[in-house]
Amino acid sequence: ASSTSQRTIIVGYFSLPPHVIVGEGDAKPTGAAIEYFEQEIAPRLNVQVKWIRQPLTRSIKSMQEGEIDAVISLGKNEQRAKILIYPQQPYHYIRSGMLVLNEDSLDEIASVESIADRKILIINGWLQSPFIVKHKQSLDLQYIYGDNTARRLSLMLLRKRFSMVYSPVVSTILYHLKAMGKSERVKVLSLPGESAHSSGLYSVFSPKNAQGLAADYDKVSANISPSSVSIYQAYLAKYIN
Repeated sequence: ASSTSQRTIIVGYFSLPPHVIVGEGDAKPTGAAIEYFEQEIAPRLNVQVKWIRQPLTRSIKSMQEGEIDAVISLGKNEQRAKILIYPQQPYHYIRSGMLVLNEDSLDEIASVESIADRKILIINGWLQSPFIVKHKQSLDLQYIYGDNTARRLSLMLLRKRFSMVYSPVVSTILYHLKAMGKSERVKVLSLPGESAHSSGLYSVFSPKNAQGLAADYDKVSANISPSSVSIYQAYLAKYIN
């Protein structure tokens, strides 16, 4: 198809490295999810992509209002699934967890009691895992707001401002730590009852103006072989290995 017959879709993004890496100034975003969408998904959908940077909470609102067609990378929970259109499958499985410094005596979170006395830093608006939601009343959660939150969260842990931080996407925090040359200073603790593959990253669509697009996305994703998850892994490898 010629580029003139291609529809342009507006896709929102926020910083979530190594999946989405925000460019300097007005530069286009990079990262595994951006490359995967541009090279595997957009040509199959016969669309051109216009990228729009918005904070996570704003991008959800923009989709509801039909200002944008999709957001490149969102986790899934019941509340979001009610108001947005999720594809049948994620393109990547994510691991949530608590991160602490290596010298921390805690090696395992056996129950909520083992971390009830900790101040835990958590990113406002980011997905909270079932364990966090269930035990919210028993946990001392402190929220971080604004921009570049994952990098700031990583620094607060390294500087011992907080002894524990939570991320629904552990790989993003590890990416920042690696960029600072500090990967070896931190360990990841799994949350009770949560497997490494309990949640996924999705490209999510606006219920107002992208229902057809969402259905087409499901079709093209299903036709990526061997599978969209394993193809995505190859894009991701360039950033994390």
